[in-house]
Amino acid sequence: MLRISGESSTRTSISSEGYESRNSVSSFSLSAPASRTSSIGSYDTNEKWIGELLPQMYINPQFSKRIFLGSNDSIDVDGVRAFLEAFGPCEFPIHGHEKFGRHVYCRFEDPRSVRALVMHCDMHREQIYLPFPARNSRIVQVIPFVVSDSHYRHPASEFVEYEPPNEQNTIFIGALHGRLTAKAIAEIFSAKFGPVRQVDLVLDGIDNYPVGSGTVTFFSQESVIKAQNAETLDVITSCFSKRIHIDPCIRRGACFKCPLAYGQVFCRSPECYNYMCLQCAKEHFKNGCHENMGIMVDSMLKPHSVIRPHRIFSQSCSI
Repeated sequence: MLRISGESSTRTSISSEGYESRNSVSSFSLSAPASRTSSIGSYDTNEKWIGELLPQMYINPQFSKRIFLGSNDSIDVDGVRAFLEAFGPCEFPIHGHEKFGRHVYCRFEDPRSVRALVMHCDMHREQIYLPFPARNSRIVQVIPFVVSDSHYRHPASEFVEYEPPNEQNTIFIGALHGRLTAKAIAEIFSAKFGPVRQVDLVLDGIDNYPVGSGTVTFFSQESVIKAQNAETLDVITSCFSKRIHIDPCIRRGACFKCPLAYGQVFCRSPECYNYMCLQCAKEHFKNGCHENMGIMVDSMLKPHSVIRPHRIFSQSCSI
């Protein structure tokens, strides 16, 4: 077990006992700095969770090869690159992110380089920062990602019959903050909408790094409907504020009236919750159900894959 420990302005040390992550919820606090919540404005009318992300223990954590580096000022790319390369070959900044100045990514060839980097970082107020000489008087925060944080299973799910994620018990979530782990999301959504069975974050196929979306599976459909009706959830902590988008979990399915036809539209109305072909959808929404309940399904969607809905159905839609 690896443990990160350290005091303000001291070097982070890793012992053989444990590593503490700073991005999981182990308890809830209903208080947050007033200046933080009052500065958000439009967040006041949406569903909110206010609390703090507290440490989580890991046993031999496996890090993603990609890390995030952020600063309140422009990052000294050359100086930081020279420091990072001491831990192993890396790409910094990652191609395509050079223009972000204050927020950049680094990709190491070996995830063990990330662990070595974390060992040599400083800890200040439970955040990880590059050592002072490396950041050239600029404060540069380092946010690594532990691969195991992409999945969460409720302990009780081991004692009940397994039910795979589907449209009836699962929602799609997007625009996730990089410090939100699967466990943190499970506890936040459980507090707001009801018990969560599992959470799965989508990782890229290169670095095992989260892409900012995932799925939340509840124990009951009532929780699913409650979450979908909310549409968004504002997560507010003393370190960051982020609005999470909530949508139905859209997969690939057949029309419930014409089993041989491809389901081009999904009705998210609680009374329906079914896929239907375009012709059946036009009849369905013409006979009472509001068109806004219909979501177009991408015809290129692969079986068992999940996407965020991107287009609302209308009677003018064509194949």
